[in-house]
Amino acid sequence: MMQVLWDRIARTLPRKWTVWSESKISKTGGKTEPAVWLGQTVVWTMIGGTVGFLLGGVAHPFLNAWLATILPGTIFSVRFVSISLGLIGLALTLILRGIQVYYAVERRRKKVEDILPDFLLLVAGNIRAGMTSFSAFKSSARPEFGALSEEIRGATNRSLGTGSFTNALMDVSTSIQSQSLSESVRFFVQANKSGGKIAQLLENTSNDLRRTQDLKRELESSTKTYVIFVAFVMVIATPLLMAVSVSFVSLISNIQTQTLSSGGSSDGGLGFLGGTLSITPAFLEGMAFILLAGNAILAGLFMGMIGQRKPLLGLRYTLPMMAVSVLVFWVSQLFLEGLLGAT
Repeated sequence: MMQVLWDRIARTLPRKWTVWSESKISKTGGKTEPAVWLGQTVVWTMIGGTVGFLLGGVAHPFLNAWLATILPGTIFSVRFVSISLGLIGLALTLILRGIQVYYAVERRRKKVEDILPDFLLLVAGNIRAGMTSFSAFKSSARPEFGALSEEIRGATNRSLGTGSFTNALMDVSTSIQSQSLSESVRFFVQANKSGGKIAQLLENTSNDLRRTQDLKRELESSTKTYVIFVAFVMVIATPLLMAVSVSFVSLISNIQTQTLSSGGSSDGGLGFLGGTLSITPAFLEGMAFILLAGNAILAGLFMGMIGQRKPLLGLRYTLPMMAVSVLVFWVSQLFLEGLLGAT
């Protein structure tokens, strides 16, 4: 019943949305139909926007109170806050659904690339044993090869009719988003058409893929130091420096307040530290939370880039780093307040 509802919702959307969902969902290897996923996405997006809009009325007084400590005189209306949070809810829901698909595609790609050398080596052995290419691929599609075996079995089943096995095999490289698989299939198709030594080609391709995987592992090992350094700066160094800045401004502000209350001058004999502060500790605290959130996102993208050459894969570190950095900032601020006597 629900699948029919999702499908009907998807039919009301523009055709290009359906085409995009079909091209992406088919590469995840999941059992969910593209139309069902698209309909669910629309419903979840509406729910996310509605929840954000309703939270606007609840968060409005707290948001204005927080802004008053950071930017005095700044007041937002309930309508503005509700619409803004509603749009944010819509955007976040769409982004999360898109990232979910992206991660599913990447997990499937990685699993296929890990077992692809073994699969090609098995196919080459079957061909050397006297099997045809069709029989060699079909008998090599064992359950332990997972998604690759499923796609190969589907290709062999389609080629039993009027279709060509090479054309069906090319479809496998489009359903699994892997450059290594696409190049391997292309080499096989060209060798099959030109009458080359297919078994030797597959063995050489398998060896090349293994060497490439070893080089990738070495590269990932060599970049772990940079990843750890970025994580340390984001989780420890940056919150600690921000806590020091807030505590320093709080200390100077308290000294000036005590000096004025005792009838002294505004500079209080502080020299270059005297005068009126243009920023407040509350303003710095608010900016610290904003900067920590932004830095966590940028650090996650950077870690994904230097670690796996795919920035979006680093977003999985964003929330943990954000939570830990905020905790370190809060603990450091409490420790410095107790140490310096700032209140």
